[in-house]
Amino acid sequence: MPTRDEILARRNELLDRSIASEIAAYDFLRPPWVLYPGEHPFSIAWRMGNGEHQIMCWTRWLEGRDAGEVVAALQHFGAIPADWAWWAAEVLRLMAPGDGYVEDAYEVPFQQVREKLAAMGLAVNGEPSSE
Repeated sequence: MPTRDEILARRNELLDRSIASEIAAYDFLRPPWVLYPGEHPFSIAWRMGNGEHQIMCWTRWLEGRDAGEVVAALQHFGAIPADWAWWAAEVLRLMAPGDGYVEDAYEVPFQQVREKLAAMGLAVNGEPSSE
């Protein structure tokens, strides 16, 4: 039976291959809304199957990346859909407890999140849905 470290190493190897394949095909790792347009960030699609895999790839890819690399990846795919603004701000580490929330970044007002992203050169498209 494989050890925990062996399982984690295998998982990271698979994620690294997926990331390399995405970058080869699209120049950057695709943000979740590009992979599955129309899927709300709260959708179960991000907690299982291909959606979960893409979020895991982003988590792995973010390790050791500076903000400039992440901004370039996000800018490459155009404006961020409003429902994904909080996610983008979190991956850029623009929000932390104390920025208007205690446990959930979605407690931060949308306009504040939009302004933080704009300061990084990122546009946000539309207004968030009511989900």
